[in-house]
Amino acid sequence: MKKVKYLIISLISIFAFNINVFAASGSLGVSSSSVYVGDSFTVTANVSSAAAWNIHVSASGPVSGCSINQADATADAMDTNKTFSATCTATGTGTITIRLSGDVTSASDGNAVNVSGSRSVTVSNRPTPPSNNNNNNNNHSNNNSNNNQTTDNRSKNNNIKELSIEGYDLTKVDNNNYTLSVPNDVTSINIKATAEDSKSKVTGAGNHDINVGENNIEVVVTAENGSQNKINIKVTRKDGYYLEDLDKVLKNNKIDDINITIKSDTKITAQDLDKIKSSGKTIKFNYYNDDKSLVYSWIVDGTKLKNTNDLLTTISNDSDNKKDILRLSNYADGLFVGLKQTNNLPTGTKLKLFVGDKYKDNDLVNVYGYVKNNDKLELVKTKVKVENGYIEFEVTDASDYFVTMSIIPSSDKVVTTTDKSSSTILFVIIGVLSLLVIGLVIAFIVKNKKNKKDDNNNNNSSSNRTLNNDYETLTTDTNKVDTISSSQSANKTYNDYNNQRSNDNSNEIENLNNSNIDSSSTDDNNIYQ
Repeated sequence: MKKVKYLIISLISIFAFNINVFAASGSLGVSSSSVYVGDSFTVTANVSSAAAWNIHVSASGPVSGCSINQADATADAMDTNKTFSATCTATGTGTITIRLSGDVTSASDGNAVNVSGSRSVTVSNRPTPPSNNNNNNNNHSNNNSNNNQTTDNRSKNNNIKELSIEGYDLTKVDNNNYTLSVPNDVTSINIKATAEDSKSKVTGAGNHDINVGENNIEVVVTAENGSQNKINIKVTRKDGYYLEDLDKVLKNNKIDDINITIKSDTKITAQDLDKIKSSGKTIKFNYYNDDKSLVYSWIVDGTKLKNTNDLLTTISNDSDNKKDILRLSNYADGLFVGLKQTNNLPTGTKLKLFVGDKYKDNDLVNVYGYVKNNDKLELVKTKVKVENGYIEFEVTDASDYFVTMSIIPSSDKVVTTTDKSSSTILFVIIGVLSLLVIGLVIAFIVKNKKNKKDDNNNNNSSSNRTLNNDYETLTTDTNKVDTISSSQSANKTYNDYNNQRSNDNSNEIENLNNSNIDSSSTDDNNIYQ
């Protein structure tokens, strides 16, 4: 039983050891926590289980040197352990603070892990050696005593009195560290620094060029006795404009193409939209992924803005209404675009979306808006060309959008199954009504022709009119009826036949048809003859 217990404990230990091996980390160490003025000591930055690292060691207080900046990766992309060191020299009494910052990345998961830490080193004056009381060496002892008791009267004040950057407000982290963030278009800053002691010297003040990203600028106050106080200012120049820079870019007439970087949950307030409306400028609010690739843009045109309600910019590639959209589109293949805000969208605003994962350049796609309350897909824009992987269209108040190369029937024809059966019944009713209308029109035409015929045959007998009506009922050729009723001569011909064959109406009608055919090819006067 004990063997099994030991085996389990060993397995757990091995498992725990393996977990620790793959966890990248960094640590900071110093060779001594207490030194004398003028002594040197070593600071080390240790990297464990890392395939890449970006670490920085800085020191503040009465010290010189003591700086480490290492950014590299292993050649074989495998995890390793590294140790970096620097030599520090204590320049005066006080406390030296050493800080570690940066990140390390393990090959096992590829995630960058932030590292930090600090160490303190106390600096004091070297103690005076004990006096020699040998009477034989009184003079020598006195001389040594005088030399050892000689003091340094120079000022050791290396404190900073004032520190600022022209046009900006510094953020103080502690007495030796400050931070500042500036817009992308700022390329240089002017540092102003003053020491407490007029006998001290200040270096690092004045103009400094800054690059995009993080810039570390060191201001050093050196006391009269040589002790130094180092102050680090971390200046971050943004890689673009952000929402907090909106006022600045709207007032800058030198900027034509205004791009504002937003987060996935950014809200553009009504006040921001009012400013854009007043400026009449077009602003692109861009959301990028972790690879700095553009995912989507809200393009707000200040000249077209009317309503200026808050705008939630969140967009996803999924939809809660997916089933309904697929049903209404007859299960067409396409992309779903879900908006967090579905109404009160700013007028004239366009969306630029990346669709390059599904469609290639020059493909033509159609954009439909899904209106949940109406259960419809409404065409927003047709034949949108894919350019450089993106499409662009104007937004409307819709619950979601559906991008597809298919052509979906118009919204008034996109209905549910129940609606289709109702539509069939409606078509039947319309068909019946149409037939009734056509029948009434034909009856009206026939009646009108009959009335004209009656006016031309006022002198005919009632039997002749009856016979004519029977004839009109039996005949199917309306052109022949028109020929029969075209002249008074034809009516006389009918009367002649009626008088001869009054006993057999059916035969008279047949003979009357033959007579009518003859009358259409001969002159009416010949018929009378």
